[in-house]
Amino acid sequence: GYYVALPISWLNYVLLAYIINAVEWLYSFPYSFIIVSSVSLPLLVLWYVLMIYVMLKHYAGEKAKTDSLS
Repeated sequence: GYYVALPISWLNYVLLAYIINAVEWLYSFPYSFIIVSSVSLPLLVLWYVLMIYVMLKHYAGEKAKTDSLS
């Protein structure tokens, strides 16, 4: 088990280090983030419902396009 897990753990380490470095690099740009002091729960729920709606609408449109091609 150890000899199988070791190469996988090194691969995970390399990928995680890449992601962390990319985030730190993007974070260094001015205006790359906004600070929000507090968000109300209803607004947060509304935001997620809106995002899910847009994703489902997009998925339905993509599915309709692929169905019409066949």
